[in-house]
Amino acid sequence: MNLKILFVDDDPNLISGLKRMLFSKRDEWDCLYAENGFKALEILASNDIVCIVTDMRMPGMDGAQLLKTVMEKYPQVVRIILSGHSDKEMILRSTQVAHQFLAKPCQSEILVATISRVLELRNDLNNEQLRNIVTGISELPSVPSIYLQLEAALHNEDISVQKIASIISQDMSITTKILQMVNTAFFGLPVAISNPVQAVNYLGINVIKSLVLYIKLFDNSKNSPELQNYINSIWHHSLVVANYCKELAKGIIKDKITGDDIYAAGLLHDIGRLVLLKLPDYYRNVMELKEKDKINSYEAEKILYGTTHCEVGAYLFRLWGLRDQIIYPVLHHHKYQFNDYAITPVSTVFIANFLSHLNDVNIDYIKDKSSNFNDFSWFKEYINQEQ
Repeated sequence: MNLKILFVDDDPNLISGLKRMLFSKRDEWDCLYAENGFKALEILASNDIVCIVTDMRMPGMDGAQLLKTVMEKYPQVVRIILSGHSDKEMILRSTQVAHQFLAKPCQSEILVATISRVLELRNDLNNEQLRNIVTGISELPSVPSIYLQLEAALHNEDISVQKIASIISQDMSITTKILQMVNTAFFGLPVAISNPVQAVNYLGINVIKSLVLYIKLFDNSKNSPELQNYINSIWHHSLVVANYCKELAKGIIKDKITGDDIYAAGLLHDIGRLVLLKLPDYYRNVMELKEKDKINSYEAEKILYGTTHCEVGAYLFRLWGLRDQIIYPVLHHHKYQFNDYAITPVSTVFIANFLSHLNDVNIDYIKDKSSNFNDFSWFKEYINQEQ
C-alpha cells in the first residue's frame, strides 16, 4: 500500500508544480493536496496520512496553527514546513510544531529526499504507541541547573557568544534543538553546523535568546528525586562517552567536521532514553525488570516495548533532519557488527559507550590506545571477551 503524503498551500500554481514534481513517486506515494488548513484537516480525518508538508503563510489558518492541531490530533504524522517566508519570529514559533523546514523554491530532488529520509526509519518503530510519542513530542527532559544558568545569562545584554555556547553545550535537549534550527534551509548554510559554538556564532545572541525562550522545557519540578537522579546519570554518562569519543578520534580523524560529528553523536547517543520517559511508568518498569532479570536498560526496553532508546533516538533525529553521521551512531551504539576496525562515527561511539560501562577503563587508557593505533584493532580483545 502506498504511503499517503498531504501537501497544503493556498497557491494553485505551486500545487500544480508539486503535482508535476512528484509524478515520479506515484508508485510509492499517494499525494493529496489541500488549498488551506481547514481542507487539510478534513483530509486528515478520513485518510491515513504519514507526512504533511505545508506552507507557512496561509489565510484563515497559518502553517504553524495547522501543524499544532496535527500534532495534537495526529501525533504520528511527520510535519514539514515548506515556505518562502523569512520572518524569524514565525520560524521560531514553528519550531514547536514542525519536524523540518524547507525553503521555497525547493528542488524536487531535495523535497523527495527529505520526505524519503524522514520516512526511512518509520518501519523500525513498529510499536504505534512509541511512534506516536516520538513524532508528537515537542519538548525533551533536561537537567534544570542548565536552564537556570541560561536564564540568568540571557538577561545580560553584554553576554558573550562563548559563554552562551558553553552553557548550551552542557545540555542535550537545547543542543539538539539549536542544531536542528541552524541546519534548516531557512538559514541557508552550505555546510552542516555540528556544535553549539558554531551555532551561536552564526545565529547571533538575540536569535539564541528567542529560540531558547520558545523551546518548552521539560518540567523537572514534577520529577521525584529518584527520577531526577536518573536523568542526571544519563547526562553524566553522555559526557563520559563524548569525552571518550574525542580521545578515540584525536590525532587520527583530521577532518574537523567529522571530529565534531563524532563528539556530538557521543554526547547525544542516549537522547532516546529521555524521550522514553514520556511513556507512563517507563522508569519503574525498566528498573524493576533490570533488577529482576539482571539485565541492562537496553535489553529491558526490548522486552517491554519491542524497541529501544537507540531506535527512538535515531528516529527523532531523522525527523529533525540531522545528518547520518549523527543518526547512525545513535542507532547502533549498543549493537554494531565489525566488518573491519576502521575509525568511523558509528564504531567510535559504539566503542566509547562499551568502554564507559567497564569499571577498569579510564581516560588514560583511551589516550594510550588512540596514540598507538591507527584503527580499532586493539578492540578485538573486548569482542573476544564478549563472545
